[in-house]
Amino acid sequence: MDLYDFARIVGENAGSAETRLASEALMSFIKTRLVIRSLGLNGDTENGYDYTKVGGIAINMTMKIKTVPPQLNAIFETKYGDLSLSKASQWDEFVAWTDGVWRE
Repeated sequence: MDLYDFARIVGENAGSAETRLASEALMSFIKTRLVIRSLGLNGDTENGYDYTKVGGIAINMTMKIKTVPPQLNAIFETKYGDLSLSKASQWDEFVAWTDGVWRE
């Protein structure tokens, strides 16, 4: 998933002004300080996604599978929860929560 577009969607649907402002701040940071250049071309006609909305930072949002096959576990060098990003931000907990939401 594209982080910029995710922030846009969250901001547009947020119930609080604080969340909208945080989404706008993240989008601004991505566009002005983090990504040098991002170019989205065309779209995904099967899923109806317009790639011109992307900001250039891909994130792991959800695996959309209930269990990881054992043969895939063997190729992962580092568990997602062991990454410094996950430890510093609780991103892995957020991804686990969204996995539960998508399955409902």
